[in-house]
Amino acid sequence: MSSAYYESEITCSRAALQPGAAGMTCEVEKLDGVILVRGDLTIYDATLVKDELFAALQGEVDVRIDLSGVSEVDTAGLQVLLMVHRACASRGVPFAVARLSDVMREALGLLRLAFLIPTVQSEVAP
Repeated sequence: MSSAYYESEITCSRAALQPGAAGMTCEVEKLDGVILVRGDLTIYDATLVKDELFAALQGEVDVRIDLSGVSEVDTAGLQVLLMVHRACASRGVPFAVARLSDVMREALGLLRLAFLIPTVQSEVAP
């Protein structure tokens, strides 16, 4: 590919990370004690999603995350998930993923990370 292609990709990536950019493509919401993550869990939103997840964790004594709404994930998104898991473990707070989307399941499997993320059955609505 031409260098012009890569330059345009870099420019788009930087623009997406700037404050006031078009907006997150991933959203985090707390519903009935479960933290729901929906959309693209990628490098473009990783910092914002990390901040939202850590804010949602405040005061929780048992963390459940529903990832069934994640439509795209990359290694930055997985890193955020592992960071949250580690933060919970260091505080002695139980952590588990209530549901996984097919995309999340595939990414965790391909990278052989599924064994690191505890999962539980959940009745959380999609």
